Amino acid sequence: MNKRFLKRMTLVFLAVILLFPGASFAAEPTTTNTESPELTFERASVHDPSIIKDNESGTYYVFGSHIAAAKSTDLINWENFTNGYSTPNNTLYGDLSANLAESFKWAGENDSDSKNGFAVWAPDIIWNKDFVNEDGTTGAYTMYYSVSSTYIRSAIGIASSKNIEGPYKYVDTIMYSGFTNVEAYDNNSQVNKHWSNTNLSKLIDNGTIKEVNPAWFTSTGAYNNKLYTNAIDANILYGRDGKLWMTYGSWSGGTFVLELDKQTGLPYYPGVDGQTEDGRMIDRYFGTKIANGYGRSAEATYALYDAQTDYYYLYITYGGLASDGGYQMRQFRSKNIEGPYVDADGTQAVHPESFDLGVGNFPGNDDHKEIGNKMIGNFLFKRDLGEAGTGIGTGYLSPGHNSYYIDEEAGKEFFVTHTRFPQQGEMHEVRVHQAFKNSSQWPVPTPYHYAGETIETVSNTDVLGDYKYINHGKEITGDLTESTWVKLNADQTISGSVTGTWRLYDNYKAELTIDNEGTYDGVFIRQYDPTSKSWVMTFSAMSGDGVVIWGSHVEASSDAELVQAIKAEMSTMYPATVISDLNLPTLATRGTAISWESSHPEVVSTDGVVVRPTFGAEDAVVDLTATITLGDVTETLTITVTVLAEEQGGLAAYYDFSDGFNDRSGNQAAATVTGNRINNEGGEITLVDGVVGQAAKFDGNSGLRLADGLVSGDTYSISLWLKPEAITEFTTAFFGAKTDANWLSVVPYTSWGNTMVWSNNGGEWYDANTDMTIPVDEWSHVTLTVNKGNVEFYINGQAKFEGTGFPHVFDTLDAAFGLGVNYWDTPFKGLMDEVRVYNGVALPAEEVLSLYENPDGLTANYAFEDDLVDLTANNTDGTITGNFIDSTGGEISFAEGIKGKAAVFNGASGIQLPNGLISSNSYSVSVWLKPEELTQHTTTFFGARTNESWLSLVPFGPGVGDTMVWSGTQWYDATTGMQIPVNEWTNVAFTVDNGQITVYVNGEEAFAGEGFTDLFTTTDGVFSLGVNYWDTPYKGLMDDLLIYGNTALTSAEVKAYYDSVVGDPGTDPGTDPGTDPGTDPGTDPGTDPGTDPGTDPGTDPGTDPGTDPGTDPGTDPGTDPGTDPGTDPGTDPGTDPVKDPVKDPVKDPVKDPVKDPVKDVVKDKKELVKEGKVYKTKKASSETSITKEVLDQLEDDASIEMTYKGVTAAVPVALLKTGADITFKFGEVSKAVVDKNNNAVSELFDFNILNGDGSKISEFGNTPVTLSFKIDPKKVKNTADLKVVYIDKDGNKTDEVFKGTFDAETNTLTAEVTHFSIYGVFEIASSPAEPVTDPETKDPAKEEPVAKDPETKDPVKEKTGNGEKLPETATNVFNLLTFGALLMVVGASILFIIRKRNKVIG
Repeated sequence: MNKRFLKRMTLVFLAVILLFPGASFAAEPTTTNTESPELTFERASVHDPSIIKDNESGTYYVFGSHIAAAKSTDLINWENFTNGYSTPNNTLYGDLSANLAESFKWAGENDSDSKNGFAVWAPDIIWNKDFVNEDGTTGAYTMYYSVSSTYIRSAIGIASSKNIEGPYKYVDTIMYSGFTNVEAYDNNSQVNKHWSNTNLSKLIDNGTIKEVNPAWFTSTGAYNNKLYTNAIDANILYGRDGKLWMTYGSWSGGTFVLELDKQTGLPYYPGVDGQTEDGRMIDRYFGTKIANGYGRSAEATYALYDAQTDYYYLYITYGGLASDGGYQMRQFRSKNIEGPYVDADGTQAVHPESFDLGVGNFPGNDDHKEIGNKMIGNFLFKRDLGEAGTGIGTGYLSPGHNSYYIDEEAGKEFFVTHTRFPQQGEMHEVRVHQAFKNSSQWPVPTPYHYAGETIETVSNTDVLGDYKYINHGKEITGDLTESTWVKLNADQTISGSVTGTWRLYDNYKAELTIDNEGTYDGVFIRQYDPTSKSWVMTFSAMSGDGVVIWGSHVEASSDAELVQAIKAEMSTMYPATVISDLNLPTLATRGTAISWESSHPEVVSTDGVVVRPTFGAEDAVVDLTATITLGDVTETLTITVTVLAEEQGGLAAYYDFSDGFNDRSGNQAAATVTGNRINNEGGEITLVDGVVGQAAKFDGNSGLRLADGLVSGDTYSISLWLKPEAITEFTTAFFGAKTDANWLSVVPYTSWGNTMVWSNNGGEWYDANTDMTIPVDEWSHVTLTVNKGNVEFYINGQAKFEGTGFPHVFDTLDAAFGLGVNYWDTPFKGLMDEVRVYNGVALPAEEVLSLYENPDGLTANYAFEDDLVDLTANNTDGTITGNFIDSTGGEISFAEGIKGKAAVFNGASGIQLPNGLISSNSYSVSVWLKPEELTQHTTTFFGARTNESWLSLVPFGPGVGDTMVWSGTQWYDATTGMQIPVNEWTNVAFTVDNGQITVYVNGEEAFAGEGFTDLFTTTDGVFSLGVNYWDTPYKGLMDDLLIYGNTALTSAEVKAYYDSVVGDPGTDPGTDPGTDPGTDPGTDPGTDPGTDPGTDPGTDPGTDPGTDPGTDPGTDPGTDPGTDPGTDPGTDPGTDPVKDPVKDPVKDPVKDPVKDPVKDVVKDKKELVKEGKVYKTKKASSETSITKEVLDQLEDDASIEMTYKGVTAAVPVALLKTGADITFKFGEVSKAVVDKNNNAVSELFDFNILNGDGSKISEFGNTPVTLSFKIDPKKVKNTADLKVVYIDKDGNKTDEVFKGTFDAETNTLTAEVTHFSIYGVFEIASSPAEPVTDPETKDPAKEEPVAKDPETKDPVKEKTGNGEKLPETATNVFNLLTFGALLMVVGASILFIIRKRNKVIG
C-alpha cells in the first residue's frame, strides 16, 4: 500500500514539473493580474540601437548613432547617459576629434555631409575576451563604429575600453568605401577620394592584397557601388565554432561578412577574389556577400547565432529612416555564417542580377519587397471615440535598425529597435519587443513593447472575442496600416475584416488560417496595452511567406455601454470657452453615428467651424447638441460653450530682466524659477550683464515659467536674445504648450534642423529648419512670427525659414510658457535677454530687423547735425516738405541746439520721416523743443495711419492750450496741465504701452492715462515733424528726436536721459518748467478745438472726448517735480546719447552680422518639400546643387523652387534633367553694376544653371523659368509700371523686359524668363503722361484701416501628476497557490487514470 502511494505521488510530482515552464516560478512580473495599476515607463532616444548586456552588473546597454547610448536594468525603463558630439569631454571618446582623427581623415568630421560637425553612426559593441590591450592584458569591450561623409564614402573603425561606458580609445580603421581610381573630391570636401588614401595601400604593401580590384571602379574611375557596399553598420558576433565575425554594409552593393582576428579585432581579408558554391561574390577586400545589392534600400545588418536552433539569423532594414520613409525590419537565416541566407519561402537574401540598374542607389524602387520576412512596419492599433484610454492609439512609424538579444538567464528573446511614432514627426525612441519562435523556428515579435510579461498557458475561453487586427504585409511604404476588427469565435472560426479558422495548441501556441492568404503560426500572450493601460490578450504569428499578423483583444461591451462611454468621453472633450474651431466627430467606436445641432450655427457650425464675434461685440453662448446612435440605442448630449469675441493684438509680455523677472509691459505676473522641467521647482536663475541692461543666466538645471495664456490664437510673435554656453540637442530656449502633446519649441540645435522651431500639435509635427546653428558664447537674436499658419523664423534679423501650414497650437486661454525648460529635455545653459511675446500680432520683417539692430528698442535718432540723417542707420534720411505733410517746397536750416546742432523750422516747412517707424502698440517718442512762437493745434511730432487715425504732439493744444498728446478721430487728450515756454529748450517725451499713455515734461511725469487708441497696427504709418495735413506749421527749433518703435520706456529711463542731457555744462534746459502746472488743467477741454484745421476735422471734438479727460490730469503733476529724479541720474553724465545711441556691452549686433551659409546640396528627395507640382528646397541658399539621383525621382512636369534674399526661382524639372548633377546659383553682381542700376526696386542677381561639368544652361526654349522678386514698396510710385529687366554683362539695361504679375500682399513681382543673365525689377512707366502717386506724399485718408488681431488672457495654471513605478505582477505566494491547485488537479487526474487502467486490466 505505501509503495503504491509513493509511486502515485512520484508520478504526480513529475507530471507537475513537466507542466510548468522553467521560468514560471521566476520572481518577475507575469500577466495574470489584469487589475494591476497603470504602468509608467522611462524612455530613451537612441537611433540604431545595438544591445549588449554587461554580465558583471547585469545592466543592459544600447549604443547607437550620433554617440547616443542608454542603459536599463530591466529592458523596460531606459536612461540616456552620453552627451552626443560634445567634445573634448565626450562621454564615450574623450577628445572626439583627436581620438578618431585617423578615421576622420577619410570621412565624418567637418566634411561634405558632415560639414561643420560630425557624423559617427551605428556602432556595435562586443566583449572580446581574447582582445590584447596595450598593457598586455586580455579582454576588452570593442566598439566597431562608422564614420560617413556621403552615401558611399564611409569607414569602419575600432575603439576599445575595459569599461563598457568608456572612454573608448582608437585602435584602427579597418574598412573603407567610396574610393576612386582617380583624384576626385565631393562637394564641401578637401578629401582626395583616391584609393591610396585608404588602408588599401598598407594592405598591398604588406602583401595581404596583391593589387586593387579593377571591378571596384566604373569606366570613369568612380566607385562601383552597384556591386560594392557603403562601409557602415558593422555588427560583431561569435559563430558556432567560437570564431569572431563582422557583418556590415548599407544599400549600394549590399551586406558582406568577414572573419576577425580575436586578439586584434582586425579582419582576415580574403586577399583573393572568389565565389561561393551558390555563386555569390567573395571579394579580396570586402569579404563574402551575404545579402542585398544593386542599390536597393537595405541597411542595418545584424546577425546572431542561436545555439538552440543552430541557425544564424540575419536582420536587415528596408526603406528610408525618416518617418515617411517606410523603414521596416526584415529577417533571413542560414546554417552557415557566410550564407546563403534565405527567408521563410526560401528566397535568397542576395539580390539577383536582374536588379542591375547601374551605379547608384534607387530609393524609389521596391522590387525587393517580397524578399525577406517582414517583422514590423508602420502600424497603428487605432483607438476610436468611446474606447478605453486616450489619444489615437498605439503605433509605430519607421521602426528599424534593430538588434536582437537572447537572454539565456531569463529564458527570453527580444527585438530591440528604434522607432518614430504616428503624428510625432522625427522624434524617435527605443522599443523592446519580446519574441517567440513559431513552429518553423522563426522568431516573431509580439505586438506591444516589453513590460515584464512571461508567456503562460491559456485556454480557449481566454482567447475568444474581438481583436484589433494588423497585417504587416510585404509593402515598402510610408503609409500607416491602421487596425481593423476581427473576432475569434467559439466555433473556431474567424469573422470580421478577414475570415478563416483558428486554433490554440501546445498551451499557448496560435494557428490562424486566413481565407485566400494561408496559415499563420505563432503564440497567444497577455501583454500590457499602453493605450487602455491594461493587460490584454494578444496574438502574433507569421505565415510561410514571411508575413506577420498581430491581434490585440478588446473587451466586449453592449451597445448601451458603448453609447454611454462615448457620451461620457464627449462630455469632457470641450472647453467652456472657445476661440478656435471644434472637432465635432460624426463616427465613434464600432460604427456609432453622431449628428450635431447648433443653437447659433453662424457662430459654431455643425462642422465645428468657429466664427468669433468681432472686437467690441458680446461673447456668444452656443448650445451644441449631439445625437449618438448605435443599433437601437440613441442618446443625446448638449454641450454649452462660450465663444469669446476677438480682442486687439499687441505686446503680451516683455521680460528684459533689468527689473528681476517682472514683465515690463505690466500685462502679466512676474516669471517664476523652475527646476529642470517647466512643471517643477528647485532651480536658480541669476542676473548678469546682457545685451541691454541685465540678462537671465540659466545654469543648465533651471528654467523660468512665464505667465500662462501669453498666446491664445493663431497669430503671434516671439523675440529673444540667446547666448548659449553649451549646445545640447532638443534643448529649448522658448517653449509654449497647450498640453505635453501640443507645443512649440524654439530649439538652438537638432541634428536634422540646426537652430529651428519645432512643433507638435497632437501628432501634427512641423519642423521649421534653418541652415545654421547659433554659436556658443555669442549673442544671437531669434524671432518667430506666425500668422494664421504662415510661419517665418529669423536669426539675427534674417529670415531663415518661411513656410505655410504651421500648426494652430494655442487654441485655448491657458497654455503654459517657459524659458529654457520643457517637459522632457536637458535645460538651457547660457544667457537670455529681451524676451518679447506678442499675441495677435505677426511682426513684419522690418520690425524684426529693428529688434535685432536695436536691442534697446531705439528705432530712429535724428540729431540734426547739419543733416536729416538717422544716426541708428535703420532708416532713410528725412525729407523736407512744404507747409503740409504731402506738399513740397520748404526749407529747413540748422543752428546751435541743446547738444550740437538743431533743426530750424521757419513756420512754413516741415520734415517727413520714413514710413513705418512705429508698427506696434508699445513705443516711445522723445524730442527737444524750443518754439519761437506757439500757435494752437500746431504739431511738432505727428504720426498717422490714416487722416482720421493719428496722434500729434502739440505745444499749444485745444481748449485752454496746454501742451499735450492729441489723438483723433477716437479723440484722446493726454494733457500735461501746462504749456511749454517759447524761446527755451524743453524735453517732451511720451510712451504708449498697449493703451496706457504717459507724457513727460523735462523728465517728470505730467500725464498718465488708459484707453489710448492702438494706432500703429500696420507698417505703413506716416510720420512727420512740424507739419500735418491741416494746421499751421511749427516755428522754432527741434533737437535729438528719439523713437523707440517697439519699447515703452520706463519713467526712470526717461528721467535718466533728460538728466544726461541737462547735466552737460552750458546747456539751458528751460527756466522753471514746472511753474503752475496744475492751473485749471481741465477747464473746458473741448472748447474751440481748432479753427477749421483742414476740412473741419475738429468739429466739436471736445464732446465727451474720453470721459472728461481734462478733469484731474494727474496727481498734482507740478508738485515736487524733483522728488526721486531718477535712478542714479548722475552716472556718466557726459555720455553723449546722440553720438552713441545704441549700446551693446557684449557685442554690437550691427557691427557683427551673422553671414548666411550660402551653399546647399540636395542629395535626397526628402530634403525637398512638395506642394502640388512644386518641390521647394528647405534652405535659403545662394547656390543649390541637386544630384542626378534626386532629379530622376521627380516628375518632368513639376518644378523646383529655390529662394534667396527675397528672390524665388521656380525651374522646370524637365530643364534640369541633363543626366548629371546640376547647380543653381543666385550670383552676386558687382558694385559697379549695382551703382549703375541704383533705381532698381529689388535685389539684382546674376542667375545661372550649371551642369555637372560646369557648362551653363542658358536658353530655356519652351520651358521658361519663373522668377519672383521681393519689391521695396518705398521705392515704388506706381506698381502697374513694375517690370523685370534683363541687364547685359556690362551692367546696362536692355530693351528686353518682362511685364509680370504684382502681388500687393507680399510685395512680389513674378515673371517668366527664357534665358538667364542679370535680372532685376525696375519701374518703367508705360506712358510718360500717366500720373503717379508718390508714396512719400500719399494721402493717408485713402488708406483702409486694418482689422486688429485677437488677444485673450485668462491664465490658468496647468496641473500635472506623477506616474507610478512599474509594479511587480507576480509573487512567490501566487506561484505557490498555483502550484498547489495544479498539484491537486493533476493528482486527482492521475489517480483516476490509474484506477481506470486497473479496472480495465482486472
